Amino acid sequence: MRRSLWRRVRTAEDGVTSIEFAFVLPPIFLLMFCLFDIGYAHFVRNSFETAVRDAARTVFIEPTTTEAEIHARLDAAVSSFGEAVTTEITQEEIGTTTYWVLSAQMPYRYVVPPLSSLTVTLHGEGRAPVINYQVDG
Repeated sequence: MRRSLWRRVRTAEDGVTSIEFAFVLPPIFLLMFCLFDIGYAHFVRNSFETAVRDAARTVFIEPTTTEAEIHARLDAAVSSFGEAVTTEITQEEIGTTTYWVLSAQMPYRYVVPPLSSLTVTLHGEGRAPVINYQVDG
């Protein structure tokens, strides 16, 4: 009698699937949330770079814009990303052409626990030629 009870306990597989599922589920969820977080970081980076390029594009479309107006447009374009955004506007000469260079940086911190200690700096840059209209008169 005793031997058959031991044999039944030893060969029983009731509940093994639920135990294995309990071991496998947390790493799968962790991997899934890490992938979501990395995907969201790429979305934020792309949106940030697009905002800076759009600010440079408006400078190109309206070439009579002053440097103060350019700064205001760049700050307005990236203001939705938070207060930690730093912006800079410089002029650069390539050959005989002078360009406005609009650049911005912002820190991005991941959310998921294994990645939450990582902070990356996102950069965005846009260029627009400085156009000086000369009226012959």
